[in-house]
Amino acid sequence: MQRTIANTPKEAMLQFCKKCVGGNGIEIRTCGSSNCPFYKFRLGDGRPKIRLFREQCLICMGGDRNMITACQNKKCPIYKYRFGSNPNR
Repeated sequence: MQRTIANTPKEAMLQFCKKCVGGNGIEIRTCGSSNCPFYKFRLGDGRPKIRLFREQCLICMGGDRNMITACQNKKCPIYKYRFGSNPNR
């Protein structure tokens, strides 16, 4: 099975959510992590702001902004949005 690359921030966020809950879209519905920046967008409703990606990366890196720059996890679906900007623009 070939891995799909997210072309939009919304696709990247949905891939991140699937990876976080460990499965497919069914588990996303029952996600209980209401403190996640992506929580209200997890079902595909609305359009997440790019700054939410930076916020999620800060959570992942324990609040250390320098660690976001040093992040090497290129397999993370939101990696290219980690600075809070859209590299596609």
